[in-house]
Amino acid sequence: MITKKRKFFLGIIIVSIFYFLFYLMQPTIIMGVHEDTVLVKNFPLTKSSRIAWWEKNKDLLKSQYNLPPEYNDTFMIFIVNFGNGYKVMPRSARGSDLLCFDDIKIEANCVDKDLLITIGRGTGGDMFFR
Repeated sequence: MITKKRKFFLGIIIVSIFYFLFYLMQPTIIMGVHEDTVLVKNFPLTKSSRIAWWEKNKDLLKSQYNLPPEYNDTFMIFIVNFGNGYKVMPRSARGSDLLCFDDIKIEANCVDKDLLITIGRGTGGDMFFR
């Protein structure tokens, strides 16, 4: 016979598994692009799946956002977590870890610095993912 404690913990485990599977099934959404920075939601968890996302979406980024720019053989693109959206830079920026964009002309033009992956091509033409 299963005790109430075991039922409770089993329920917690089952709910956690479903939540994790639901999270994994969410599509990655591009929330914004600012020069060489792409803001995303629901980015893949592993490095290999992040590289696979890039391979699948690099043509879309090229056609819609001109990333990487055509004139540049070497490039770096930063994929950043959009998190809770744009925020206002506090009056005292001390201790703030925000990434702000000058191309947004409203006060809420910053996001938390949460770098997910850096994608680039070096001078030798080799791609790198960090």
